[in-house]
Amino acid sequence: MEKLLFTADASHLIVRLPQLVGPTKSPTLVAFLRSQILSGSTVTLQARARRRLLCHTDLKRFVALFLRMKMLPAVVTVAPKYTVSPFEISCCIADYYGISNFKYNSVDSGYEDISDISFIESICGSDDELLSLNYWKTVLFRNLPLLSASPFAIPEQS
Repeated sequence: MEKLLFTADASHLIVRLPQLVGPTKSPTLVAFLRSQILSGSTVTLQARARRRLLCHTDLKRFVALFLRMKMLPAVVTVAPKYTVSPFEISCCIADYYGISNFKYNSVDSGYEDISDISFIESICGSDDELLSLNYWKTVLFRNLPLLSASPFAIPEQS
């Protein structure tokens, strides 16, 4: 698809993304894990998987920057510096909702998201939160309250 866009039109911006986190109408990794944990279902987690979580507001921030920079045509990866395991994501979600232990199965599979983020590192200041070790936690804490409005979310229990 990228090749098609690249050869068809010189004024395009292709943004490659990791796991996007925020309000959505589609089932994302974080929304799925949240739903499974809140419902008490057993979550199957890939032991060797590592993912990058990107906040929807950071995507907007970078796309706006690229357009101001007149980066057309371009193919750019927007992703945080550090990866996180689905197990760590699940533990953080469970902690956020006060669930002391959740049911999960670990399977010996998965892969690490290996993305070249050198361009993003070159345009970010060293203090940009996207480059911090705990950015993924910030993304979760910022977005978990928003996911309750998702059509894939389980209604909050009172």
